[in-house]
Amino acid sequence: MARRMPVSALLLLALASLAALPPAHAEDAPDPATPEATAVALRNLTSPFERTRRAAVRDLVEGLPGTRMAVIAALEGASPEVQLLLVEVLAADASLPSIRALLATMNAADEPLAVRIRLQLARGEATAHKVLEAWAEAPD
Repeated sequence: MARRMPVSALLLLALASLAALPPAHAEDAPDPATPEATAVALRNLTSPFERTRRAAVRDLVEGLPGTRMAVIAALEGASPEVQLLLVEVLAADASLPSIRALLATMNAADEPLAVRIRLQLARGEATAHKVLEAWAEAPD
């Protein structure tokens, strides 16, 4: 008589084989840095749904550095609510162009946005170093 495999071992074997499969429709997922995907993410920042706005921020961050210029361009004309989300993206980038855009926005912003930018810029040691570098390069 053949020995039967315990149910728990069968479940573990099934889960291991499922984990090895690629995600469904992975080839259909847009590259987060394409202009189309960037435009969709920027539009989704105005969604009435928090989950959609958070996903848009995540997509823009994941698309860096490809999304950087579009985010910087969107920052100037955006509503205050969207500006706060764009600040998160640029702070996550922490590149010199992003820091320069944040500093310029901070200097022209109302107090709540300026405070948020300062908080975002103060979060990381590498970011703080780049802030000082950008300030040193800024014309008087």
